[in-house]
Amino acid sequence: MSRQNASCMTATDAASPFLAFQDCPPCLKTRIILFFLAIAGMWFGFANPIAHIPLLALLYPAILTFFALCAKSARSAFIATFLTGALGSSATLYWIAVPVHDYGGLPWIAAVPCALLLGAYLGLYAGVFGWAMRAGSQKVPHRRYGPLLLAIAGGCLWTALEHARGFLFSGFPWLTLSSAFASWPFAIQGASIFGSYALSGIFTGLSIAASLGGMLLFSRPRSVDARTAALPVLTLCGIVLLGLAAWTAYRLNHETPKDRILTVLMVQGNIDQNQKWIESYQSATLKHYIGLTAMHLEKAGAPKPQLVVWPETAMPFFFQSHPLGRDLLRAVQSLDIPLLFGAPGFTSVTGVARSKWPIFNRAYLLVPGQSPWQTYEKEHLVPFGEYLPSFLDFPALQVLFQGVGAFSKGTRTAPLQLDNLALGVLICYETIFPELAQARVDAGASVLVNISNDAWFGLTSAPLQHLHQTVMRAVEQGRFFVRCTNTGITAIIDNKGRIVHSGGLYIAETLSGAIPAIHEKTIFHMHGTKLLVVMYGICFAFFAPPCFSSVRRRSL
Repeated sequence: MSRQNASCMTATDAASPFLAFQDCPPCLKTRIILFFLAIAGMWFGFANPIAHIPLLALLYPAILTFFALCAKSARSAFIATFLTGALGSSATLYWIAVPVHDYGGLPWIAAVPCALLLGAYLGLYAGVFGWAMRAGSQKVPHRRYGPLLLAIAGGCLWTALEHARGFLFSGFPWLTLSSAFASWPFAIQGASIFGSYALSGIFTGLSIAASLGGMLLFSRPRSVDARTAALPVLTLCGIVLLGLAAWTAYRLNHETPKDRILTVLMVQGNIDQNQKWIESYQSATLKHYIGLTAMHLEKAGAPKPQLVVWPETAMPFFFQSHPLGRDLLRAVQSLDIPLLFGAPGFTSVTGVARSKWPIFNRAYLLVPGQSPWQTYEKEHLVPFGEYLPSFLDFPALQVLFQGVGAFSKGTRTAPLQLDNLALGVLICYETIFPELAQARVDAGASVLVNISNDAWFGLTSAPLQHLHQTVMRAVEQGRFFVRCTNTGITAIIDNKGRIVHSGGLYIAETLSGAIPAIHEKTIFHMHGTKLLVVMYGICFAFFAPPCFSSVRRRSL
């Protein structure tokens, strides 16, 4: 370290461990290296086609914090962290461009900016995080517990921002930090207590604590004040890690009381998305699914399933009124097995033209010998895919959004009853929202079922990232998850987030397994909302006064 930097560190350590970051900021080369490390941390930390290393995801909040502490002003803190978050998110969500190009008909030159725009939106949350962390670090008490307080508050801030992202502008809680660890069951058992948002905050707090503690402990020259400030924050890391490890050991070895065992058969049809909705292929699609199901039942030694599941919109026609619907009913009677499948549906409205009737993305449960059938209607629709947000619904944009679906928000969301089992259904995108899985279990679901169609995304990171979101819901709610998709990844996930069985991508196959019904509720299910309120309270108490002061100074 140069004499100038050494003198800066010595002078500022006595006052505050954070002032040293601003008085002796890193050089441009170091900033660039850290910038690309943060982006690489996101890419490799979340599921991707090259190498998934979850621990690298923790580089992202650590480097955002470092940029915030080094910033000379709130504006520069926001810009640095926004750019880092925007480019990191765009790179990790590159797959957004694939369906826009392949199925939306836009050229790559127009499709790629869609991923950049979504990344920029997520970057705004990173910018707010950086701006608030910089403001908070300016007002933190100048004593040994400053880094400890900043790490705790920073984790709460991250939780609040992820939670806000889950409901603002229809919600997009993709790339939650905790979901990066979904492939490591031992790392995510805390979600059964805290939920995915708060677990992300805990991981963020650990990342901040470890990086701040390490920098203070190994700073040159090693001043007494810096080492004294490092001790509490590193102690926090140790305590939290030991607590999470103890809970993980208990939960992974604890047998949850189980009720009836359900043998389920899932059929992955691998129907080409370009042909799926063409009327001339509808009959062949039905025969394909019936054939795959019958082929599995004919296997020697294969136990007869008690439920067959086909994916979202497996039947690309209105089952209620289409002639093929009657063929499907006859097939179910012949197989003598209940069938849960996806298909579009409608509700007739007296005195209204049929073209104006509301259309739903539905799941149907057909049980031989029982009538009528049961239905679940998707309640959280995909904006720009299944509906057009009302603020964009005007004539000038009709040509641009002419391919957008016209589905209505569903109202039939109760679990589907099969004997003494309650099947809580989530269709496709709905599995990324913790509150929807929470609602299904609140309504009595003893098994969770996800039917999905990820054919839009090709051989990209999206199917695996989507699966990891489903894993988090299984841990949060302590329920087995049956996940059946059109092109993959079809899977059975246990109540600890372990993938018991999984299929491949873009192959037609069947997958079967035993699913126990569970009625015990997790700590998160019972008390998760209270914890969120506490974390919001800590976040507000720590960051609101300095952020308000910062805004007030700029307005004067």
